Amino acid sequence: MAVNQQMIFRRGHKVEVASLKHGFRGSYFEATVVMELTAVREYIVQYETLVKNDLSGPLREVVSAAEVRPVPLDVRMIRDYGGGEFRRGDKVDAYDNDGWWAGEIIGKVGTRTRCTLITVRKRLRIP
Repeated sequence: MAVNQQMIFRRGHKVEVASLKHGFRGSYFEATVVMELTAVREYIVQYETLVKNDLSGPLREVVSAAEVRPVPLDVRMIRDYGGGEFRRGDKVDAYDNDGWWAGEIIGKVGTRTRCTLITVRKRLRIP
């Protein structure tokens, strides 16, 4: 799950943060870098979709550089530039429950692609 250790993100950069918590491993959540803690290779991030326990606002936390990756290209862009259709067995990230989860394409039902999320064994239909 470690990301390129040489990447450096600055305040305001949009990123995705890997969750290392039990039941959430393999998932990434969108966030914005609030501050670099360069001496310890950590960042303070504010999540786009996760909120504080008391619901008073967006969740902020300190995360290691190894947990942070850049926001990937939009899937529609990948398809438009020759990526084609998904096939059975393709490894994907699927958006569910406020984050991106590692998954695998298991087939198609009509026009919808079916995906199993690897970490939680949950099946999704992707439009």
